[in-house]
Amino acid sequence: MLEHKHILFPVDFSERCKATTPFVIEMARQLSARVTVFHVFMPPTLVYPVDMPWVAGEADIEAQRDIAGKSVRRFVAEQFEPVAPDLTTRIAFELGDPATSIVEFTERSPVSMIMMPTQGHGRFRSLLLGSVTTKVLHDARCPVWTSAHVENPLAARTARVQNILCALDANRESLNVLTFATELSRTLAANIHLVHAIAPGDSPERIAAASAELSRLQERAATTIESTVQAGQPHEVIRAAAELLKADLVVIGRGAITAPLGRLRTNVLGIIRSSPCPVISV
Repeated sequence: MLEHKHILFPVDFSERCKATTPFVIEMARQLSARVTVFHVFMPPTLVYPVDMPWVAGEADIEAQRDIAGKSVRRFVAEQFEPVAPDLTTRIAFELGDPATSIVEFTERSPVSMIMMPTQGHGRFRSLLLGSVTTKVLHDARCPVWTSAHVENPLAARTARVQNILCALDANRESLNVLTFATELSRTLAANIHLVHAIAPGDSPERIAAASAELSRLQERAATTIESTVQAGQPHEVIRAAAELLKADLVVIGRGAITAPLGRLRTNVLGIIRSSPCPVISV
């Protein structure tokens, strides 16, 4: 599942990005992974009259590339080197659309995980994720770690993963999600708990059937993990379970690329927005 031991950390030098760095460092250490700090810069733009179109020339782009390179090196020097001098850290930067470039990077260079912050502030925080994050979640084929979508970033001391909550859905991908979460918990030496949300108002028989399905799934995965079946909206059930179990990380599935909704099922964004801790979507 994580055989490449390579974390891609896209950066835009924002405060949210800086707040994510301790989580990247801790995950890299626990996985014995190298980190590529990746920045995508947009073409330089100038405002000209409509009848005087301007196209960035090679000199403009090279100047922007030079600025991008210096910015990434400074970010690594300030955020990584003082606290993680032993970590294998590389830098990369390129011109392009951020979300597209991030996904294409993972396709040409094996990456075990993308780690990136969510965005969204103020009154709309509970409704929105950053557009780049949303596009990466939709298009990337590898696991994507997203930070807790909260007003104030979590403290660095919470970066170490000790308790994992794995949320399972009733679909054919659940075995892969369970296998990933189980292997991750072993690698991180973390506790793990399973949760499954069923529709509000379902009968006791339906709850019993869902519990039996989880047991069969665990038999296939050769696991015996404690599990909970709860009625309610998935994002509410998962948030409540994460808070009760003091989870440091939630693991969920986000669908198959060939499914009608692509890799981003209906509940994924709601779960990420509501989770009190970071989420890895597989």
